Amino acid sequence: MSSSHHPHYPHRNNSSSNNSNARLPELIESLKQEFENISNESQSLRTQTQEFESHINLATNDLSHLREQLFHLDREHQKVKTHYEEELRRLHQELEQRNSNNGPFNYAGERQGFQIDNEHPAKRIRTENQSHQENTPTQPPPPTSTTTNTIPASSSPVTTHPPPSARILLPEPKTTKIKNDPQQHPKSAYNNTAYHGPPNPTGPTQQQQQQTGVGGNTATTTTTTPAPPPPAAASNPNPPSSTTTTTQPQNIVNHNHNVLLDLDPDSLPSSMKKEGVDWLTMFNPKVKKVLDVGLVHTLVHESVVCCVKFSPDGTILATGCNRYTSLYDTRTGSKICQLLDEAHSPPGPDNYIRSASFSPDGKLLATGSEDRIIRIWEVSQQRIINRFQGHKSEIYSLAFSPDGRILVSGSGDKTARIWEMSTGKCIYHLMIEEKPTGDSSTTSAAATTTAAGESTAPVDAGVTSVCVSPDGTLLAAGSLDTVVRLWDIHNGLLLDKLKGHSDSVYSVAFSPDGKFLVSGSLDRTLKLWDLSTLNREGNPPFTHHHNQAGKGEDVHPAERAERGENGEKITSDRGFDSSRSTTLCTTTLSGHKDYVLSVAVSPDGEWIMSGSKDRGVQFWDPKSGMAQFMLQGHKNSVISIAVSDTGGLLATGSGDWHARIWSYDRMVKK
Repeated sequence: MSSSHHPHYPHRNNSSSNNSNARLPELIESLKQEFENISNESQSLRTQTQEFESHINLATNDLSHLREQLFHLDREHQKVKTHYEEELRRLHQELEQRNSNNGPFNYAGERQGFQIDNEHPAKRIRTENQSHQENTPTQPPPPTSTTTNTIPASSSPVTTHPPPSARILLPEPKTTKIKNDPQQHPKSAYNNTAYHGPPNPTGPTQQQQQQTGVGGNTATTTTTTPAPPPPAAASNPNPPSSTTTTTQPQNIVNHNHNVLLDLDPDSLPSSMKKEGVDWLTMFNPKVKKVLDVGLVHTLVHESVVCCVKFSPDGTILATGCNRYTSLYDTRTGSKICQLLDEAHSPPGPDNYIRSASFSPDGKLLATGSEDRIIRIWEVSQQRIINRFQGHKSEIYSLAFSPDGRILVSGSGDKTARIWEMSTGKCIYHLMIEEKPTGDSSTTSAAATTTAAGESTAPVDAGVTSVCVSPDGTLLAAGSLDTVVRLWDIHNGLLLDKLKGHSDSVYSVAFSPDGKFLVSGSLDRTLKLWDLSTLNREGNPPFTHHHNQAGKGEDVHPAERAERGENGEKITSDRGFDSSRSTTLCTTTLSGHKDYVLSVAVSPDGEWIMSGSKDRGVQFWDPKSGMAQFMLQGHKNSVISIAVSDTGGLLATGSGDWHARIWSYDRMVKK
C-alpha cells in the first residue's frame, strides 16, 4: 500500500514547483505596477503639497505686510493723538490757571486734587476709582478713556499696594499712599489707561490724560509738564503757587543724557532699528552696536502680568497674574500648568500674584500675593508644600539666598522678613519705622509743605523690592520712601541707607559679582551703588532703640532685639547712626520717559536691563552709562522684567495682559 503511493509524491512536488515558477513573473509585474501607481500618487500629493505651501506662504506674506501697515498706521495715529492730547492739556492748564486767579474756590479744588495725586505711586496695580471721581468735578474728563480698551474694564484690576476701596480698569502695579489714611497706599501710579506720566503739578485729571496714549511714541507726553515746576519736580505735585521744599540728593559721577529719548523711529536708518510685526528696537547711534534682539514668544494672559521669573536652568518661565501662577516652557512657549491654591483662596475675584522666585535648584517656587501669604510650591508635583504667614499687607517681592536655605520677602507693611526654609519660620523681622519728628534725612515729595502751610503725612515706607547678594550676606530692600536699605542677612542689622533717589524705589538688583547694586525709581532714573564703599562693620548700638516693653539694655542691637509673635527677632532702622560713611552712588542712568518699575542685571554683569511705565525696555552698559538700545514691545507699562541665569533670554510682564520672552545675542565685542 505504501509502495503504491510513493511514485505520486515526487510528481506532485514537481507540479507545484512548476506552477509557482509560472506565477512568479506575474507577481513581480503586479508589484511593479503597484509601485508605479504609488509613486505616481506620491508625486501627485507632493505637487499638491507644494502648491498648498506656496499658497500659505503667499497668504502669510500678505498677512505680515498687512500687519506692518496696521502697525505703521497705529503709530501714526498715536502721534496725532499725542499731539491733540498735549494741546488739550495745555489749554486745560491755561483754563485752570485762569480759574485759580479768579477766586479761592477753584484754587482750593485744584489744591485738593494735587494732594490726592501728590503721593508717590505705591507699589500697586489697582486704580482707585473714588479718587478719580473726587477730582472730576473741577476738571474735565480725560480724553483717555478710549485707551482702556487695551485691558477691558473690570472690577479686578491689578493691585500693587495696600487695599484701596475700589479697583478699576487697567491694573498696573504700584500706587501711592493717600495722606489722610496711612494704612492705605495711595493712588496707583499706573492707572487703568496706558500709563504715561508720573503725578504732575497739573493735577490728577492731567495725569489721566497723559496715561491715555497707546504705542511707543505716546511716551513723549510726559515731557510736557504744564505747571511751572521743572520735570525734576514731577515728584512734587504741589499747586503751581506753592514752593517746593524738597531737595534731591546728588551723588552722581556719571549722568549721561540718553539720546534714545530724542530719536524718531521713522527717521532712523534701517541699520539702527529692528522692527517686528508689533515691536520695535531703536539702537543708540552714539555707541557701537554690539547686541541683537528678537521676539521669541508672546504669552497671552487673562489679566495684568505682575511678575515674571525664569527657573535657574532657563527652561521654565513663571508668570504671576490674578489668582494664578502660570509656568511656561521657554523653548516652545507652551503652558505647562497653572498653579492655584484653591484651599486658601481669599473671598472675592481678586488675588494678584505680585512676586515669584525659584529656589537655586529649581525644585521649589515661592509666590507672594495680595492675600499676604507666601506659598511654597513643589514644581515637579505642582503642589503646595508650605505656606508662610505673618505679613500684614500685600507681598511685593521675594528672593532666595544663593544656598536656598533662606527666603526673603518684602511687603507693603513696611517690613522685610527673613524665613528659614527648613523650618518654615520667620527668623528676622526687619522694620522700617515712621521717621521721628524733625528727621528730614529722607524727605521726599510726599512729605513737604503745601501752599497753605499744612504739613503732609509721613512718607509711606512699604518695601517694594528685595534681593540677596551673591555671597548671601546682604539683603537690599527698596522702599516707597525713596531709600534703599542694606541689611546684614545673618543678624538682621541695618548696615546702610542709600539715599539719592527723589521718588519711590521700585526695584533693586545685585550684580552677579556683588560689586554693585542697581536701583530703579519713580524718578525715572536708575542708580548704581559701589558696594566696595559699604561699611560692613555693623551699625553701632542704636541711640533710640524701640522697645515696646519699655525696657532697655546696653547691649548689642542683635542681642537686645525684640521677639515677634512667632519668636522671630525684630530689628528696626530707628536710631540709625546717620554719621556713618555711606555707600557711594557712582552712576545715574537717565533716559526713561516715565517711572522705572523693574531692573535686572545680565548673568555676565555686562548689561543692565530696565522696564518702565513708558512701555519700553532699555539695555544699559554699566561701564559707560550709555544705553545700547530701547525696545518697545508692549501696549502698556512694563511692570516686571527678568533675565535668565543661563543668558540670552529676557522676559517682560506688562499691564497689557501679555508676557513676552525675548532673545538677546552679542554681535561683536564691545
